[in-house]
Amino acid sequence: MQSSHRSYQPITPANNKLLKKRWDQKRFYTHRMKVQNASPVIDNKPPRTYMHLHLKLKKLQVEEERLATVERDNRILLEKIGYIMRTGGRVDNHNSDYQQKSLNKTKRQREILRITHENHAILKRISSKEPTYNHLQWEEEWKVNSVHGGDVGIDFRYHHYPDLSRVLNDTAASCREISLVYTIGKSVEGRDLWVIEFSDNPGVHEPGEPEFRYVGNMHGNEVVGREVLVNLVQYLCSRYQAGDARIRRLIQQTRIHIMPSMNPDGFERAATLGPDSPRTSTSWGSYGRLNSERIDLNRNFPDLLPVWLLQEESQRRNHHVDIPEWYWDTLVAPETLSVILWSFSQPFVLAGSLHGGSVVVSYPFDSCGLRKVMRSYSEAPDDALFRKLAKVYVDGHRKMGKCGQVEPCNARNFTCKGGMTNGAEWYCVPGGMQDFSYLATNCLEMTFELSCDKYPDEDELQTYWEDNKEALLSYIEAVHTGIKGFVRDGAGKGVANATISVEGVDHDVTTASDGDYWRLLLPGTHRVTASWDGFEQTRTCVVGDKSPATVCDFGFSATTTWFASENDVTEATSQSVITPAQAGQQASSSFSLHCSSLFRSYQLLVLTLTVVWWS
Repeated sequence: MQSSHRSYQPITPANNKLLKKRWDQKRFYTHRMKVQNASPVIDNKPPRTYMHLHLKLKKLQVEEERLATVERDNRILLEKIGYIMRTGGRVDNHNSDYQQKSLNKTKRQREILRITHENHAILKRISSKEPTYNHLQWEEEWKVNSVHGGDVGIDFRYHHYPDLSRVLNDTAASCREISLVYTIGKSVEGRDLWVIEFSDNPGVHEPGEPEFRYVGNMHGNEVVGREVLVNLVQYLCSRYQAGDARIRRLIQQTRIHIMPSMNPDGFERAATLGPDSPRTSTSWGSYGRLNSERIDLNRNFPDLLPVWLLQEESQRRNHHVDIPEWYWDTLVAPETLSVILWSFSQPFVLAGSLHGGSVVVSYPFDSCGLRKVMRSYSEAPDDALFRKLAKVYVDGHRKMGKCGQVEPCNARNFTCKGGMTNGAEWYCVPGGMQDFSYLATNCLEMTFELSCDKYPDEDELQTYWEDNKEALLSYIEAVHTGIKGFVRDGAGKGVANATISVEGVDHDVTTASDGDYWRLLLPGTHRVTASWDGFEQTRTCVVGDKSPATVCDFGFSATTTWFASENDVTEATSQSVITPAQAGQQASSSFSLHCSSLFRSYQLLVLTLTVVWWS
């Protein structure tokens, strides 16, 4: 009786509870099966799709017509550009009879006279004052500057995107006569890819003045290069204002472009963890390395080495290799596309990309090309020159290449092996920026790995700056080695896209829009050939060991004869007359060169339209 509450209690009266329980369970199971197997009475299938409503042929036709119009306009524009490039244009818009007129000349003269009187009064008041200064304070500042080399005022801390934008613009405002801030595009998340330029004529390419660039922070969590370049920007401005002869000479003779961060989105993501997390710090940390589309920017450029090697021997061009069509079918990051367009828009001569995770200089080629063997030396035509340029940076660094100065970052201790390595011998990097710069432009570029710890503590930033300061400056100065000059036609006008070849080096460069060129070379005697439009001229140019770049000019005329002056350090080795028969033989190569130039102009136009559409 005590356990009767556990027995089945039917809702309706029953003589036998056990049978009642089985009947109730059977009825419940039967009802449940009916509910599960019930089919809807209402037809709930989706409505039928009619193709004439789904496929909007009129819209496709309108879009096709719009694309055809755009392609026709591009073709017309390309023909006009080609005509102007071939003929130089025939429109004379110079009005020699125009005389400047002013409606308020008298008023301006009175204003100038008033300002002159005020300036004389100010000068008189200043001259009448005795100089007052604290010589003890001046001595203390001199001691600090002599120790830190003018580093007072440099901001040794991490700069998030708003801080980076402010520092660059404040620096440009402080040194507005020599600097200019501009952006080459935007990141995936809409952040500007800032560049600051230093030049005695900012914003303008001066004929005969080489262009140099530094790019940092391609990988968002490799932050030392980003902050070192911010420090370099502040240093160049402050030392120029202080009258530093070396910095003034460098800025007056070079156009320097500095991009502290190519991957601002990745940096902001890595900054959420900061230097305390092994996922951002350490030599293997990777959090924030990629951009917001999960793309490794240093694997996203066109891998042109296999393309170059697969070309037919008769059609192979050893410079300005065209980007293959299949590359545009891949996922190209907006940051990568912006740098590609930037590389084509400026005649860069030398460049450096700052990374982290090791302490070494890596030079081309990074790609293994057609070889399947990993970690094997991939030699570029300018391999010896690359090793010399790498040594310039290593010798300027306080620890790189000095065995025992730096703890090994990994199993390969580069500091005890000269501080430099061939990129592919270290590990293969298909689609790297330095290979692209070398094969698609005139620019020689190398990679500088600055630290084992990719995201170190903030109080270590000053040490990294002092380690790299002299190396950064010495590498910029290396752009003034080798040969330079102009290629001019018979009228003395600069010739654009003329080819400069060096005997024994299977890599040519081309002239810029004003006919000026720069070719970094090892010291020695070189036979240099300039060719353009069926004309060709060869000279012997001597490059000194420590002297600045040797001037080696070329001139084309009806006879293609060049005469050397007494003060010229080089001598002419070709003074031959080109006969009509020889000109006919060279016509095919000239036509090929013009077609290549027009194709690259068209390719650059398409890239520009792509960036505009993307933004």
